[in-house]
Amino acid sequence: MHAGVAWLASVRVPAGPDQKVFADGHEGWIAHVAGDLLLVKAFSDISPAQAAPGEAEIELYTDPGRTYVEVENQGAYVSLPPGAASTWPVRWFLRTLDPSVAPQPGNAELLAIVRGLVKEG
Repeated sequence: MHAGVAWLASVRVPAGPDQKVFADGHEGWIAHVAGDLLLVKAFSDISPAQAAPGEAEIELYTDPGRTYVEVENQGAYVSLPPGAASTWPVRWFLRTLDPSVAPQPGNAELLAIVRGLVKEG
């Protein structure tokens, strides 16, 4: 945990069992860097108690072959009567990351870029 944010550094590891990581997105966003691309998804924050059983507001998943990573955000777990609907808007931002910004846990400059996108959007 750096600057109140959970950071996960992804590294290439041998194939193996599925891997899941859960977190609380208490600022209402999740970000992912792949190469020079920065993906940010912003949404209304939910409390841990509102998450689905066995789930969390944020989930990162890697398949056994390490061929892809899922970057998921999840809204509140609610029961809806037949015919009812629920909405949970999510704003997506995709930007090219300047090569001078290191995608490393705790990088204050990277965090400022993400928070700036969320605030402007």
